[in-house]
Amino acid sequence: MEKRYTGFVEKECKWCGKLFTTRLAEIKRGYGKFCSRSCGATYRNLARRGVGSCKENHVMLLCDYCNVEFKRAIGDHNKAQRNGQKNNYCSKMCSINGTGLKKREKYQRLAETKDCPYCGEEFSTYGKQKGQIFCSVACARANRRGESYNGKCGWLAKRFKVLHRDGFRCMYCGKSPEDGDEVRLEVDHIIPRAIGGGDEINNLLTACRECNNGKRDKEYEISKGQTDVACVGNPH
Repeated sequence: MEKRYTGFVEKECKWCGKLFTTRLAEIKRGYGKFCSRSCGATYRNLARRGVGSCKENHVMLLCDYCNVEFKRAIGDHNKAQRNGQKNNYCSKMCSINGTGLKKREKYQRLAETKDCPYCGEEFSTYGKQKGQIFCSVACARANRRGESYNGKCGWLAKRFKVLHRDGFRCMYCGKSPEDGDEVRLEVDHIIPRAIGGGDEINNLLTACRECNNGKRDKEYEISKGQTDVACVGNPH
């Protein structure tokens, strides 16, 4: 009959409580108390710091990144609270990923949607430099050189964006094509080209043909409280 070797026994880890197999000879020598070197080092470090060495001196927390329950020593937990630490992570990798995720969410909440003053395209400020006005470096350089916009559909695309922004209504008299087929809408320069005005979308507004011809190349001050002109940029 084959004799079975019984030199191994199952024991509970003194720190984490996990069952592990160890040699009977190790237990007789005073070892075999921990399932791993990590548990043994944590146990002895807490004992040296006077925090306590039994497995009851810890708290169970939920990782804010991976949602896995993990154990933290009471001394380390109290120290983190005193330092104002609000997040709990089970590992260094979760700490890096969780911190980066919160920063990205914060920047996404603070991001704004703007219209490029050169090409009129809508862009988000997320991932852009603080105070960026143009959607790209190419638009900023072309605007600085004074070049006219010929991208995509050129002027027609910018014209339609201005009409849509102003609700397809004259910003001077309030007329709209809905009032009659004789109403013709055009795009007017607030500061006329004759005196240095550009084709930036902030310098354009919707005007009917009569108002645009009556204004001609004159510059009028536009301020809040003046008829429908106060609706420029936010007609609704």
